[in-house]
Amino acid sequence: MYSSTKTIEINGLTSSIIDIEANIFNGMFAFSIVGLKQSKSKETKEKIISCLKNLNMRLPNKRIVVNFSKNKAFVNEDYYDLPILISLLKSLKVVKEVGEMVFAGQINLNGDLIPLVNPYRIIKEAMDKGVKNLIIPYDENIFNFEKDGMKIYYAKNIYEVLDFLNHGISVSHIKSYNFNSDSSNITSISINDIVGQKALIRALIISLVGRHHILVSGVSGAGKSISIEAIKSILPECSNPEKLYINAFNQDSSNQFLYKPLILKSLPNIKLKDFIGNAKHLGLIVKSAKSFLYMDEINTYSKAIIDNLRIPMENREIDYQDNEETIYANCDFTLIASMNPCPCGNLGSDINKCTCTLAQIGRYQDKVNKPLEDRFHLKIRVEPVNLQKDTKSEYDLEDISKNIKRAWNLQKNRYNNVVGMYNGRLTKNEVDEYIKIDSSLLVLIDDLIHFYNLSMRIRSNIIAVARSIADYENSKEIQEKHIYEAFNYQKF
Repeated sequence: MYSSTKTIEINGLTSSIIDIEANIFNGMFAFSIVGLKQSKSKETKEKIISCLKNLNMRLPNKRIVVNFSKNKAFVNEDYYDLPILISLLKSLKVVKEVGEMVFAGQINLNGDLIPLVNPYRIIKEAMDKGVKNLIIPYDENIFNFEKDGMKIYYAKNIYEVLDFLNHGISVSHIKSYNFNSDSSNITSISINDIVGQKALIRALIISLVGRHHILVSGVSGAGKSISIEAIKSILPECSNPEKLYINAFNQDSSNQFLYKPLILKSLPNIKLKDFIGNAKHLGLIVKSAKSFLYMDEINTYSKAIIDNLRIPMENREIDYQDNEETIYANCDFTLIASMNPCPCGNLGSDINKCTCTLAQIGRYQDKVNKPLEDRFHLKIRVEPVNLQKDTKSEYDLEDISKNIKRAWNLQKNRYNNVVGMYNGRLTKNEVDEYIKIDSSLLVLIDDLIHFYNLSMRIRSNIIAVARSIADYENSKEIQEKHIYEAFNYQKF
């Protein structure tokens, strides 16, 4: 008797809905699984036999073959137990026809379902593939991402699955709830701990508001890194679709739910494969999508990484070649980059003398070339902190976070609820279409562009950043002061 059950196959960046086929026919007893590694196949067979015994069942004394509809080496093999078992039970006529329902999950020897290490990747891929019904293991800590047109069923054991399939008895559902803790962005400092650097904090807030790429330059010890670390203290909760993406690609074995955008830090010694990735390996720019990527000392990264950075920054997408197939991946990250003015880091310091030659300084600064620099909507040069004059500020962290969240919602409404669409994501044509600005202010911007001999890309940057400043200040219209502030972020 032949049957098949659907599951999800994930291989690096790609996924597909596949059929797990089971066929039971006359012959000497043999139980084989085609498509899994030998060690995994043996383990799965033992678990299924044990599980059937606990159901007071056993496999018939016949030839039993389980086959995957795609004959390839699977990367993820830890959630095929349940669909294999369901396919066998369909062949044995223990389970009724399940239609287009998709299954994923491991089973214990006693029939309990083991919570998935990362259920959110399964849920995301199921949503992307248009799955209507998904059954996965119950987990009391999971965030329920159900949406219109898709139902997710959470079962604790195989008995619940069978009762649901055969008798329509409801399985364990999880209600959506709000999380009030998140270890992903916990930091020991806040922006109230930063001495001086009010202009930098302001620029970083505007970057968060509009998801604008920002480049920060300053002498070593000016407080660039600690200020960037401190903005974790004001990050608000993001939208559910963004939460799903962030958790799908950043969950670890702790199963800590991530409900805010991440700030993922990269170091200059990172390898190109780990930074850019490929069709089978998730790069940092893909993991950082819907979040923030912090590149410390950007002009000390390899030339290969710098050369491969500009297109993802602008297109929010990257393509990989997998044999003859082109794989497209979302890399909708916001880049926060810092750099020293010279190799020793002391150029412009009143405390330490710069020891670099002019040639060394030139080569160092040229690593961030003009085309790359123009893709940063905000650029700011910070001065060293004067510990005798500069003081800590007293920001209302909760108020700032609420204002950022309100500004995100304003942009969500302005851009017709397109997921991840922010002021910093707009193309030149979209800036012209969506951002309304008084004609007199456009004249002002054009005069500044002409006087300082700036590019048309900078013109769009100014308008988009000015809109973010206005959104943060809850101003319906862009004002002249917003233009001047946005313009100051273009001078580097």
